[in-house]
Amino acid sequence: MMELGADVSDRPYEDGHERRRLMTVRSAYSEIVVDEMETARYLWFGHARQAGVRLRDGAFDFEVALASSQRSFDLADLYQPSVTSVLHVGLGAGNAAMRSALRHPDAVVDVVEIDPAVVDVAVEWFGFDPDRCRVHLADAFVFLRSADASWDRIMLDAFLSEGGTSQVNVYPSYFAESDFIDLLARRVAADGLLMANLNGALRGPSSGRLLRLLDFIERAFGHLAVHSVADRTGESYALSEHPDLELPDDHYIALAGRRSLPSADEIRTRAEAAEGAVYVDPKIVAFAANRIDAWRP
Repeated sequence: MMELGADVSDRPYEDGHERRRLMTVRSAYSEIVVDEMETARYLWFGHARQAGVRLRDGAFDFEVALASSQRSFDLADLYQPSVTSVLHVGLGAGNAAMRSALRHPDAVVDVVEIDPAVVDVAVEWFGFDPDRCRVHLADAFVFLRSADASWDRIMLDAFLSEGGTSQVNVYPSYFAESDFIDLLARRVAADGLLMANLNGALRGPSSGRLLRLLDFIERAFGHLAVHSVADRTGESYALSEHPDLELPDDHYIALAGRRSLPSADEIRTRAEAAEGAVYVDPKIVAFAANRIDAWRP
C-alpha cells in the first residue's frame, strides 16, 4: 500500500465536481494524485489530469475508454485490424495497455515507463495487470535505442505536467525531435503502425511545434493521417461523456506507417462495420469522420 505524501499540497477542484481523494504520493518525476467520482477514477500529475478508468458497480471497466483522447485510440484498429506485438510508450493509469491486451489477446503487449511509482499506482489503483503486459522501467529513448526488436504497433502516449499549478500536459521535449521520430520508425515493423497522442495547435502563432513534429513523422514514415479528438460534427466535445475530461480542439491522433494508409472513405467504412463490437468505442464512426487530410496550413 502506497503511503500518503504528507508534504503534498491539497489541490482544490475548480470544476465543481465532487471527488474523493484516494491517495497522493511524490515520485522522482511528479506529484501523483488518485481520486474518484461515482463512475470513474482519475490519475493526476500535479494539477494536470492524465487518465481515467470507468467504474461499473465498483469494478474497473476497460470495455470503453474514459477520456476522448484515449477513446480515439480505437482508430488504430481501423488502420491495422490485427497485431502480434504492441508497445505502449507511457503507462499512465494502464488502461490503454490493458485494452490492447483485451482486444488482441494473442499479441505480446509491452509498456515502457520511466517512473516506477506510476506503475505501482496503476497496479494498486487502476486494475493494471502486469502479467498481461510486460513493463520495462526505462526512459523511452534509451529503451528504444537499445532494443533489438520491432513492434507491429507503437502507441506514443506519454505526457508530463507542465508544472506549477498548470493544468496543461506536455510531452517530453525529445519526443518532438527528428532523432526520436527516426528511432520510432526503425522500431515499427515494415508493415506496422505508429499511433501518437498529441496536443498543440495546427493553426495560429503557437502552431509551429506540432506542425514541425507532424512533418518529422511524415518524413520518417512516409505516410501520415491526422484525426481531431474534438467532435467536428457540430456539437463541441460530444465525444466525451465526462465533462471534466473534455479536451480543447487542439488535441490530435496521428497515425503513420511506411506503407500506404487506408483512405478516409475506407476508414469510415471500416468504422461503420466495426460499430457495436466488444472493445470498440460506441462513437468510432464519429472519430473516423474527424480525419483532417489538409492538416498543413
